[in-house]
Amino acid sequence: MKVEQILNCSFDKWYDLFENITIKSEIVPIPQNVLDYLRSGSTIILPKSCQNEMDEECKFRKDERRRNYDDSDDSWDEKDEEEKNYPEFNEFDEILREKLKILSNKAFIKLNWSSPKDAFWVLNKLWCSSLSDIYILLKSSDFICHDLNEAFSECEDKEEMKEKINSFEYKLIMREWININPSMEFRCFVNKNVLIGISQRDCRSFYQILLDGREEILSRIEQFFLEKIRGKFFDESFAFDVCLGKVNF
Repeated sequence: MKVEQILNCSFDKWYDLFENITIKSEIVPIPQNVLDYLRSGSTIILPKSCQNEMDEECKFRKDERRRNYDDSDDSWDEKDEEEKNYPEFNEFDEILREKLKILSNKAFIKLNWSSPKDAFWVLNKLWCSSLSDIYILLKSSDFICHDLNEAFSECEDKEEMKEKINSFEYKLIMREWININPSMEFRCFVNKNVLIGISQRDCRSFYQILLDGREEILSRIEQFFLEKIRGKFFDESFAFDVCLGKVNF
């Protein structure tokens, strides 16, 4: 694997080529101070903007407690606010809010290559409707950590390409949320511009529909590859993901 091949697979590099056949997305450059925050291995402390975002909910809960408990001494929930050194990314956060509005406040996020799908357990969801959702998923994901720290670690030419690696610009990708049927999502493998393999993405499950509709599925993916993808990507050998709609058989 070479550095240039990794760069070619970066979302922002190929999105314009296939924008008309993929999910609507917004691309946001990540400033250095946010990268430093995401790379830090400390306990997760959400940015100040997220704390402000949760203020109203906290106030509501305190009011509820006061209404539900008749206690003249309510010092148990009136603790003095601690002064904490919350990170602040005001300009970046404002851009994220604007992009969330564009995507109807329901976005799937990823970096240049990977999504934080391994952090599903934290929020019990992968779509984001707030700044807090975004930062929590990014900070909790090992996949995101790998993208930020080891994306080029296995490249055979990483030493000679060090300058290009060091100047690489990381992006946050915010995609329109779509409920994808996991049985109809596939990973396809291309070698020298020939489609040589198709695998279901959800390899942990058995779907009878994949056996019953095998011929139609193969035919549709092969036709899609020939018409929309073949010869248009930067490399001759690569993998791509595809999702099919309704299968008729």
